[in-house]
This record gives sequence, structure tokens and C-alpha cells, in this order.
Amino acid sequence: MHGHTALHLGTLDDLRVSVADHQGATVLSLVADVFGGRGHGVPSQWRRMVLDAAPSTAATVLRPLFDPGYSVIPDCVTPTASMPRGDVLTQCEQLRDLSADVLLAELETEFAGEVPTQWRPVIDRPTQWIRAYAQVVQAVWQAFVPVWERARPLLERETERVGSAVVRGAPTPYCPGSAAVAG
Repeated sequence: MHGHTALHLGTLDDLRVSVADHQGATVLSLVADVFGGRGHGVPSQWRRMVLDAAPSTAATVLRPLFDPGYSVIPDCVTPTASMPRGDVLTQCEQLRDLSADVLLAELETEFAGEVPTQWRPVIDRPTQWIRAYAQVVQAVWQAFVPVWERARPLLERETERVGSAVVRGAPTPYCPGSAAVAG
């Protein structure tokens, strides 16, 4: 079935818990909330910061990624799949070097040759779309870096808390307020 992503984790006993301060996951959450209509709990001041920093074309560039009927982000441009260490600026460099053929092949596979309407502009001008997408991601991240840096002590404390719980064999559930930035 196409048009959605399914995540199968297995049994709870088989899950390994880890915490990572992943810039790419944060950027994806920001753009999904601000431009994709997907509530990720982004505070209003951060939403305004993202809107002010993003190019005026951001909503148009990001539209194919968050369409309600076919919410698909190809792996080759997903900030979480294509950047295991989470460095957004490195990912933006990699995006600019990404072959349009790689993106087109992933879209062909994902949609079995029947690319939805919202992806047509990408199919028609893949190189331009990739560059525009990289520009949006980079602008959003550069605006958000100061917030990320201020949150670093909270992220480190949350990592220690979860790590301690995992070592004890008793991961504790998420406690609201225990970390300021998801990522």
C-alpha cells in the first residue's frame, strides 16, 4: 500500500531505547508543524521564527511532503533517514549534490508509477525542487540553532535520565516538562 509509512517495532521486550539529539528530527518536526499542518506542539514564538526565516516559497516547496492523501517523504531527502548523525548543514550539502535520478527513482517506487498530483512539480523539475528544499531546510535550521543551543543542557539531562532508567532495566515513561525540545 502506498501513501503512508508503517513502523513495526516488534514486541516491547525486544525494543532498545535510546536518546539522540537529532537535528534532522527537530527540523522535520518544525516544518511538519509550521508548513505541513501536522501539530507537533511547536510553540507560537518558534512558529513565527520559522515562518520569518523560511524562504517565501517554503509552503509550495514542502507541499508534496505533507499532503493528507499521500504523506510521503522519500528517504533520500528525509532528515532522519539520510543523516544518521543528525547534522542538518551536512545534510543540506548532501541534498545539493543529490542526483535528480535518485529522487525520481524513489518516487517511482513509492507510487508505483502513478505519482500523485502534488508531486508533479517535483517530477517536472527535480533538481530545482531539491535545491529549493535544501534552502528551506537550511534556513529553518539556521534560525533554530540558538534555541537548540539553549536547550542543550536540558537534552543532556534527559539523556542521562533515560540512560539511567535503561541501565536499571526500567525505562520510565515520558514526563511532561522533562525536556524542552524534542529531537
